[in-house]
Amino acid sequence: MATFSFGSAFGAGFAVIGRNPLAFLAWCVVYLVAALGPLGLMAATMWPQIDALAALAEAEVSPDSPAATQQMMALMGQVNALSLLQWATGLASSSLIVGAVFRAVLEPQERRFFFLRVGRQEYWLALCLVVIGVVAMLLAVLSTIPVMIISIVLYAAGPDQTLAPGVGLGVAAIVLIVLGAMLWLFVRFSLGLPMSFADSYFRLFESWRLTQGHAAKMVLVGIAVSLVATLVQLVVFVGFIVAVVAILKPTAESDFTTLTFAQVSPILGLAGVLMALVSVFGTVLYSAPLADIYRQLRPKTDELGAAGI
Repeated sequence: MATFSFGSAFGAGFAVIGRNPLAFLAWCVVYLVAALGPLGLMAATMWPQIDALAALAEAEVSPDSPAATQQMMALMGQVNALSLLQWATGLASSSLIVGAVFRAVLEPQERRFFFLRVGRQEYWLALCLVVIGVVAMLLAVLSTIPVMIISIVLYAAGPDQTLAPGVGLGVAAIVLIVLGAMLWLFVRFSLGLPMSFADSYFRLFESWRLTQGHAAKMVLVGIAVSLVATLVQLVVFVGFIVAVVAILKPTAESDFTTLTFAQVSPILGLAGVLMALVSVFGTVLYSAPLADIYRQLRPKTDELGAAGI
């Protein structure tokens, strides 16, 4: 049975960034504009509404008053509209960036436009991302069912009823089992992403056969990558806090509730740049190993023909 190199898979993301530093910066710009742009628009649009609600609160206006209700409804309408826009642009940026990473690993000769394309490969990749997201959400909802059942039983039994330790441990065990099953299923189907990208077709379920016997090793790669990504995130977070303190120069008498959007916009801009760098860095670290593992495990053309794929 074919296998893959742990070192090659783990270092795939670093290799992509090392060979294509300008492409990495271009992907950060795409993320900053497409994924974070709507968030910046949301912040700029919502800030006057938040200021208006704060003014009403300082004037001790009742939350049930027509003025407060009107402001809240306007705020919620803006949040709903911009959230939908953010989801669509977030999916588009993920498809573009993950597709670019896959192309850098599987088709390194296609370097033009920093490996970025808008075509059939990105379309099928986006479809796979949506399917995986929907399935993950459904599994997450299923994992909460035991907790909901216990909560309903305790509520019906009365306020004096306590939860037995054994029942609590059982619920925790069920939740952990469901989370473990989610991780295992994701690993088994994860190569469907680079497969769908490479074939320009929906190949999510074909990943099951390709990952057979490799799931444990793939989990180890994921753990190693997660440790590095978490360390980088911590370093960036600490640096961001230091920068915020330097910009605002807070004192014991500082009242942050009076800050205007113009005052916090440099902080928001810095946060956006750092978030783009960290997010794209994590995307590369997580997606490049999938493409590298698929590159090492994928069957030859004649094997695909014999299997009828």
